[in-house]
Amino acid sequence: MGKFFTRIKEFINFSSMKKTSTLAGALVYFTVLGAVPTIFLISAALSLFGAEFNDAARIFLSEKALNLISFASVAAKKYGGGGGIIAAAVALYSAANVLYHLRRAGEMIYNFKPAKSFVLRALTLLIMLIAIFAFAVFAFVYLTVQNYIQSVLGTAAGKIINGAAFFIISFLFVVAVNFYVCPFKTTFKEVAVGSAYTVIFSFVITKVFFFYIEHFSNYYEVYGKIASAFLALTLTYLVMKGLLGGISLNVFTAGRRFRYGRKNSHGRKDGIPAFNKSGSRAEKG
Repeated sequence: MGKFFTRIKEFINFSSMKKTSTLAGALVYFTVLGAVPTIFLISAALSLFGAEFNDAARIFLSEKALNLISFASVAAKKYGGGGGIIAAAVALYSAANVLYHLRRAGEMIYNFKPAKSFVLRALTLLIMLIAIFAFAVFAFVYLTVQNYIQSVLGTAAGKIINGAAFFIISFLFVVAVNFYVCPFKTTFKEVAVGSAYTVIFSFVITKVFFFYIEHFSNYYEVYGKIASAFLALTLTYLVMKGLLGGISLNVFTAGRRFRYGRKNSHGRKDGIPAFNKSGSRAEKG
């Protein structure tokens, strides 16, 4: 048991060294800038299948979380403003900006010297475009299957199946994110631990967050009309902390396997150094 707590302390020190709190704050900023354009694009893609954004968002978000971002959903409906292709292009760039900086944050945690900005910018635009349409198709299929399951098995059984599906889908989504932010050739085993940590941390912290808001805080009395925006920012920061913490955990647990000279996805040899027990960089060799 003592060794277990020692490893936890080492991980906390390692995570602090990676400045995940600072990176999480930066990602919240870019997430806020890209929230409305992203919802606008997702809503446009969902409309091709006759689906609504709120119905699709409920796959991953609770009703309470959905209420916090209701202001963004309303703004997204007005975002296009008849701008057509130009509005869609600007929205795509703004949405992809979140992915771009998420990748940069991953590179910092992995001690990687980044490639040229233009290449990554183009890649994130393509990934975001594919991801939006993939999510629209997935949401349409999921909602259709969900309604069928509930009509056949009943509401109670449907909720149990949906709950299990939520954790599986969330885990696979975070695994995909971890593969994206890792600049090195990695494996499922090397990102699974951190991905599980992110899902569990985000689920628990969200439950605790809303429990605290409902029973112990007076945010709505203090902040008035901007309370929802303030709470959304706080929750986004906590989730980003969980995501970056999971990425850091992947590096920490795989530290003994990553060594100088391991080739990355670009064929370079500036691999991740090993880390000693204090979380600091070890010497070559």
